[in-house]
Amino acid sequence: MLLEEYDNKLDAEGKEYLSKMSNGTIRMGLIIDDLLSLSKTTHAELRHDTVDLSSLARNCSQELQEAQPEHSVEVIVEDGLFARGDLSLLSVMFTNLFGNAFKFSSKVPHPRIEFKSLHKEGQTLFCISDNGHGFNMKYSQRIFAPFERLHTQDEFSGTGIGLAIVQRIVERHGGAIWAESAEGQGAKFFFKLPAPTKTERNGNNG
Repeated sequence: MLLEEYDNKLDAEGKEYLSKMSNGTIRMGLIIDDLLSLSKTTHAELRHDTVDLSSLARNCSQELQEAQPEHSVEVIVEDGLFARGDLSLLSVMFTNLFGNAFKFSSKVPHPRIEFKSLHKEGQTLFCISDNGHGFNMKYSQRIFAPFERLHTQDEFSGTGIGLAIVQRIVERHGGAIWAESAEGQGAKFFFKLPAPTKTERNGNNG
């Protein structure tokens, strides 16, 4: 209201102060929302359903693409990927992971994001990768800590809580998550989740 109603009475310095206050308030609101989300992932009761991760990935990427039509991204999703878990929490997890992939690939000429499965030592791993900015692996443990950011707000916006939420969700499902990256070479996030039984998968497919 001050900026709108007293614009002609404020000098450039006064407008800058008010702008900083306004932006700070907005950012604080986002941080509070993310903290509430982090708390919810810790205390919410878990449901155990068979979740179609491929559909989840496609829905998340479509919503992000519609919200950012100016940022065209090639998204590749492997079909038939399932896990056992809480659909609501896994949706939050995928929104954060795909949101990060969209954000950090926003400055490359041909952004590309892929979601696929890998089989290693008798286990199924899932991987969300992008060809974006990437990060130095010496900071790989910091990226999952709340409020830890590897980039300034001017470079990439964010509150620094998204990946902490992702890790909390994965761990509540009894799984694990880790990242591999290099600066300028994109990032890969690997995670394990409980697998549905064959009967559950067949029922879901039917």
